[in-house]
Amino acid sequence: MADLFVWTLDDLLRRSEHPDDAVRAWAIARLGRTRSPAAFKALLRALRDPFVGVVLEALRAIHTHGHRFDLTPALDDLRAIALGTNAQPPSVTRLAETLLLRADDEAAIARVLDACLAPDADPAEPVLALLEAAPARI
Repeated sequence: MADLFVWTLDDLLRRSEHPDDAVRAWAIARLGRTRSPAAFKALLRALRDPFVGVVLEALRAIHTHGHRFDLTPALDDLRAIALGTNAQPPSVTRLAETLLLRADDEAAIARVLDACLAPDADPAEPVLALLEAAPARI
C-alpha cells in the first residue's frame, strides 16, 4: 500500500519554485485546486515559467478555477502567450486566448452593470456600454 501524503499550502508553494520542471508543474496543478490568494499568485508567476508544462498547468488551473479571482494581474502574461511572443505550442496559445476572452467578458459585464446602477443613468447607457464593450461579438 502506498503511503498517503497530505500536502500543505506552504509545501505546494515551495514546490512551485522547485528547480525540477516536473515538480513545479505538479505543484501548480495542485495549487490550482485551492481557493487561496497565495496559490493564485503562484499561478500568475507560473505563466512566466520557462517550462511549457508549468505554463499549461497554470493556464488549466486558471481556466478551471480562475473565476474565483480577478484576472487583471494576468492579462499581460496571457496576451504574451496568446500572441505567441514567448513561443508556446498552439494548445497553450488557444487556452490563453480563451482566458483573455473571458476576462474581456467579465470587464464588459462590469461596465454594463455600472451603467445600470448609476443613479442618474440614461436608460440607453447599459445598451451603449454593452455595444462599446463587445462590438465584434454582436
